Amino acid sequence: MRSVHLYAAIFGWRVQSGPFRGLRYVDESICSTLAPKLLGTYERELVPWVDALLRESFDLVINVGAAEGYYAVGFAQRGHAPVVAFEMEAAGRELIARLAACNGVGQRVEIAGSCGPVNLNARLEAADRPLVIMDVEGYETTLLDPKSVPGLRRTVILVELHEFTESVVEILEARFRGSHTIVECRARSRVWSDLPRPVRLFGLLARARFMAAMDERRPTGMRWWLLRPLYSA
Repeated sequence: MRSVHLYAAIFGWRVQSGPFRGLRYVDESICSTLAPKLLGTYERELVPWVDALLRESFDLVINVGAAEGYYAVGFAQRGHAPVVAFEMEAAGRELIARLAACNGVGQRVEIAGSCGPVNLNARLEAADRPLVIMDVEGYETTLLDPKSVPGLRRTVILVELHEFTESVVEILEARFRGSHTIVECRARSRVWSDLPRPVRLFGLLARARFMAAMDERRPTGMRWWLLRPLYSA
């Protein structure tokens, strides 16, 4: 934590690179490490997808498992659609509110608690072109089911997959192969060039420390899917 505060004293509490560059940030995070978000290297594998999604015309963004609001507030600041941020942890909801307020988008981010199939579908049915961003530690097999959430059939979905005790990949592939295209991205190790240039120049004095700052402390083999509907239902 000392290193994070030293970094913030030099560069400020702002995201330094990536799709949400310039986003004012809070001084803590939940369910993930803080430094990669400040550096803008958090989930760097997804940057091309996120950049493309930010250019599209969604009328609703739903972030399930929003943590302290990196994607929810980032999309609210960079995009034009209203955002619903579902986060079960009360501490996370408080941080989302702080993050949204300090970026001037408090009125565009609705903060909610737990998300189940019924309330997820109600949100999707009220939108014409929704986007769902999901990171729910394995609960995706419950939420991403077009039988109980039919609104998913016309929804663009970005999901982090968690293969704990069952084959999430096989289950979701069987559910969506007839309605969506599916593209996969896998986690990779960070390299020095992932750091934003100003940080690289400063970080030469402590290269090992800055390489460690990009470590998201994830299990190996993490993967994400981007699903796009083939038709509107």
